[in-house]
Amino acid sequence: MIIKQHFQMHIFASRFEYKTGKSLLLSKDALLKLKKGIQNYQQEKFPELSGSVVRHGGDDKSNTSEKEYQFKLRTGRESDREHLSAVILGCYKKARSIDNFLKLLRENNLITYERSGKTTGIIFNGKKFRFKGLGFTQEQFRGLERVSERENSLSENRKAELEKSKMDQNR
Repeated sequence: MIIKQHFQMHIFASRFEYKTGKSLLLSKDALLKLKKGIQNYQQEKFPELSGSVVRHGGDDKSNTSEKEYQFKLRTGRESDREHLSAVILGCYKKARSIDNFLKLLRENNLITYERSGKTTGIIFNGKKFRFKGLGFTQEQFRGLERVSERENSLSENRKAELEKSKMDQNR
């Protein structure tokens, strides 16, 4: 058996002042500032503790949770959620309509599920993932509807112009 030696640091703090019991509630901003300050100190003074660094403050705008972030650090692999987000984004970029988008998902072996009559998410490895949780919004669905409507409108205009030019030629 191989035992990896590593260092890790945990800091616990009470929400109450010592002896008085007075509440020490901090605002979100104050707590964030405190956590970042502690982390900066740790990185400066104890660089060997790099394995216990936690992202504070959402500098990374991705949708990954802390649990997924730590999983990726430990294993070097992307989570199911990250994988699905990438596949969905690829399908979305290629899609010309909602039906086309759903077809592309099926071609990528992704099974969708519905809730209240609307396609809501993906079933992957026995788990349900909502589109919203994967970073795919209702606005993006509406965008696909608009693309489809524009293409249909352009197609109808082209047909009308073609018919008009045929009629002009027959005169």
